[in-house]
Formats: sequence, C-alpha cells, structure tokens
Amino acid sequence: MKKDIHSMLRKRIIRGEYEQGEIIREADVAKEFQVSRTPVREVFQHLQNEKLIILLPYRGAQVTFIELEFFFQTVAVKRTLEEMATRLAARWATESDIRQMREITDRLREYNPEKDLESFEMFLELDTQFHRTVWQASRNGLLVDLLEQMQIHIERYYYYSRHTAAGTMGGFYDDFSAIIQAITQHDPDAASAAVLTHLDGYYEVIHRTYTKE
Repeated sequence: MKKDIHSMLRKRIIRGEYEQGEIIREADVAKEFQVSRTPVREVFQHLQNEKLIILLPYRGAQVTFIELEFFFQTVAVKRTLEEMATRLAARWATESDIRQMREITDRLREYNPEKDLESFEMFLELDTQFHRTVWQASRNGLLVDLLEQMQIHIERYYYYSRHTAAGTMGGFYDDFSAIIQAITQHDPDAASAAVLTHLDGYYEVIHRTYTKE
C-alpha cells in the first residue's frame, strides 16, 4: 500500500495536479487511501528525500517550487550520466534490449504530443521507457538508480513546460533511431553523440525560453 500511495502522490506532483506550494495533509491522504497516518508519514519522508515536498511541522507537507537553477543542475549531472550509460549500452546491449528499443520507438508514431494532454502523456511515457531501456542495457545498477532519481524532476519540468516541450518532441523518432543504430553497431562514440544531440535539443530550447541568456 505504501508503494501505491507513494506512486500516486509522486505522479500528482509531477503532473502538476498538486500545485507548487500546495499543502498536502497527512489526514487527508490517510482518509483518501483508508490507511493510518503512519504509512502516509513514511511516504511523505520518501517524497521529501526526492525533493518533491518539504515537511512542515504540524501542517503536513508543502509541494516544492520548480526552480530553474535546480533543474539545470540536474540536467548537467543527468547529461553526463546518461552519456555514460549509453556508451555502456553500446557495449553490452543484447538483441532483446535493441528489439525493445525499436518497439518503443515505433510506437512514437501513434501519438502527436502537441495534440492534447493525453497524447503528450503517452508520448512522454514512451520517451521515459526508451531511456530506461537504454540505461538498463548499460548493466550498471548504480547508474540506473541515479538516472531514475533525476528523471523524476525532468518529467516534472516536461509537464510544467508542456506546450514548449511538446514542440521539441517531433524529432524524437529520428533521435531514437540514431541511438539504436549506434548501439546496434556497438559504437560507443556514435551512441554518445546521438544521445547528446537528443538531450541537448530540449535543454537548449528550455534554456532559451526560461532564461535571459
């Protein structure tokens, strides 16, 4: 049950269903999920560790505000780790891994992220599945764990900047195809170049849109 509550609350924060600065009360969550406050308190602690909420004495928890500085700090670290994971995937990926990457990439054609929220959500879910498949193909559990932690904030920012982000997603099919080709050829340098081209396209748009630089 704790896992389900944590997953649901995290999803609400990422999608903006809980607004920035909103107060979430233990009693309300316990009542909704029909549990005692103890598991809710443990979920809140986990969400605070993920930097999605701040615990407030006697008031519950406050949803954290999205800050550009923290986002770009996350981006800088994730970019380096994702490049490392992709280079390792080019070495260790199996035929099964590559087949899964292709299946996910083919499904991108079914959705237009600029159409509506549902299409955007499905497209973003496929994007996350693709990256997760590449990470797992690295055969490095620590890398996977670290990237999963950072992906939470990347997805939150995607929702926050949805209309801008959706406009950057049109090239994902070609980006993923290039990554797959490099991994299939077991070419770490080409895989590195392909994944950085993919990542930097979105990050540069966000940087231009939300900063003065």
